[in-house]
Amino acid sequence: MRKELMSARPSAWTRTDLVTAAIFLGLGAALVLRPYSTGSAMPGDPVDQRFNLSILEFFYRTLLEALHGRPANFLDAPFFYPWPRVTHFSDTFWGDGEIYALARVVGMSTLASFQVWFVAGFVLTYVAAFVSLRGLALYTLGAATGAFLFTFCLPMTDQFYHAQLVYRLWVPLAVLALDRFLTRESLRAGGACVLFVALQLAVSIYLGLFLCLLLFSYTLSLCVLARHRLALARWPTFDSANATELIGAGFLLTAGLVVLAIVGIPYFEVQSMYGFTRSWDEVAKMVPRPGSYLLTSSSKLWPDLAARFSYPAVWEHRIFPGLSAVIPLAWFVVSKNARTRQPFAILMLAAVAILFAVTIDVHGHTLYRLLIYPIPAFSALRAITRIILVIMLPLAILFGMLIDDLTASRICHFGRYLVAVALSVFLVVECSFISQYSTPLSEWRARLDEIQASLPKQIPPHAVLAIKTDPKKPGLDWPWLLTQTDADIAAATLGISTLNGYSGNRPPTWKPMTTCRDIGDNLRSGRHFLIEHGYPPPDITPDRVVLIGFGPCNPVESARDPPLQLGRTYHFAQDDDGNKLLADGFSYPESWGRWTEAENAFLFFTLSTDPLAPLSVGIEARSPSPAANGNQEATVVANGHVCGTFVITSSRAHAQVTCPPGALRAGENMLRLDITRPARPIDRGMNNDERLLGLGLQTLIVTPINH
Repeated sequence: MRKELMSARPSAWTRTDLVTAAIFLGLGAALVLRPYSTGSAMPGDPVDQRFNLSILEFFYRTLLEALHGRPANFLDAPFFYPWPRVTHFSDTFWGDGEIYALARVVGMSTLASFQVWFVAGFVLTYVAAFVSLRGLALYTLGAATGAFLFTFCLPMTDQFYHAQLVYRLWVPLAVLALDRFLTRESLRAGGACVLFVALQLAVSIYLGLFLCLLLFSYTLSLCVLARHRLALARWPTFDSANATELIGAGFLLTAGLVVLAIVGIPYFEVQSMYGFTRSWDEVAKMVPRPGSYLLTSSSKLWPDLAARFSYPAVWEHRIFPGLSAVIPLAWFVVSKNARTRQPFAILMLAAVAILFAVTIDVHGHTLYRLLIYPIPAFSALRAITRIILVIMLPLAILFGMLIDDLTASRICHFGRYLVAVALSVFLVVECSFISQYSTPLSEWRARLDEIQASLPKQIPPHAVLAIKTDPKKPGLDWPWLLTQTDADIAAATLGISTLNGYSGNRPPTWKPMTTCRDIGDNLRSGRHFLIEHGYPPPDITPDRVVLIGFGPCNPVESARDPPLQLGRTYHFAQDDDGNKLLADGFSYPESWGRWTEAENAFLFFTLSTDPLAPLSVGIEARSPSPAANGNQEATVVANGHVCGTFVITSSRAHAQVTCPPGALRAGENMLRLDITRPARPIDRGMNNDERLLGLGLQTLIVTPINH
């Protein structure tokens, strides 16, 4: 029946399509996006949005460098210097930075280009949704209104302070391509689906991964509820496909895999390098609850009920889809005749039900933890409530089908037309009658001017900026956040680096800089991280560091590694002298010492002279190993030279190894402990401690061996 219905509807676009689509798009731009399409305001707040602007400006400048044949690397955003690969601490931006860059190329300012980029995200999403809904056999008015709901829905306007989520254009196109691949035996559609998923991931990791869930739910719905529509004979398609079909499919599939590699490989590298995963306790705060679907703060029609729900991070739970989405959902659930007239509706209802079921949290119980959270990449997502931005597509399709059902020529009469018009008008009113999450353009300009006024007139080549941050106060982190994004903006627009930073994640040992010592600690920690991961250490000289708000100081001096005195015993209890030797891989100091908290732990120090004899490295340590005798082993590597293996048991706390001559040298040195069997106390039933503990280091002594 669906194939017959699709063939009965016009496939070619008409003037009516263009006019109707233009009218609804114009209404969205004029009513929903008025402050931004007119250039009078900036979306959201001046923290997250200025971070987005910083990444986009860096993308533009990186593109210019590459086009001029100069070295360029978009992965290393100039924030959190000297830590590497910090671009992917947040979303990807590979797939939408081109729009901003185009605006900059034609001469627009940074702020004007950001406004263009923001509005263009809605325009492109609407066009893609309208094209896709027409491709799924909706009539003109149904496609236009459905595309309007998907593009300008209340959950999207509630996310104006997360502008990186605006570009959802590949979501409807991917669903259309999947439908044609599964039902029409179109190999090119299959390749296109892979490409569209990759492009959505290139725009936003969140939306790309949630799109994968939508595609899975739609496929499952087809298999269970409309199996007759599936083209099950997949392999014969290759035999019957002509050369054009195979070449086109191969090209699209290859392009999709290339985009996936460009986006996915660096993203997983960053996850692995920094250990970015979200604990379940952190994720659980932002898994949708039933009440989340009643919350909205942007709408002027509906009350803000957030105070009635004691949800953690309640601002992320505002995912009310709007009454415009609820009406068709309820209509097609209740009316069997409507589902018969619109057989595609049952698939959309099922897709919504599946996504709802696997993501909802009811009194602490959710399938998401069991089925989705363990999947690689999904474990790094925090705000699961943003799934609504993808769920809105099947809801929008249901709205479009309801409009089609009301205006179908075989059953239409004046009353039904009137209801369709009323629903369309209500849709526009509901989505447009909102409170704008915006900031006056003058405020952004004033902060830009303030940053530029605080900088020296002559900025040294390869400068590294450090802006003093006031200490955080409980419940008052806004000034602190503004300072970090001030530095992000300055670094991106001036083509320099900054030790400050703001993003979705941060380096594990980075800390806000309130004193000159903090600058040195960050320089030292960042250099250690580079060395630990095989990168060359940065060459930092005092003349490169541009300080704002600190007064006279020399952070480069305090960034030097401490000297280690041979024959001296160093202790690692809280406030003891050994702690200054430790780098990544150690937990916080305790009254007795410090645990290693990873598979590798590092110590850095300097020696004044080259040791001519072998060196004994001895420790006193504890073992949390689950082995019967508490046996724990740790291989000691000195500057790449294996010295031996520490063996600690429940009855033997002392161990030592011998490092050959040349393993340790004058100047900077690194000792690495490779832990054989780190374990989590929670897995042993000891307590709720989820740290990966290896050795409990109490003392260290390095002594020359005299033969």
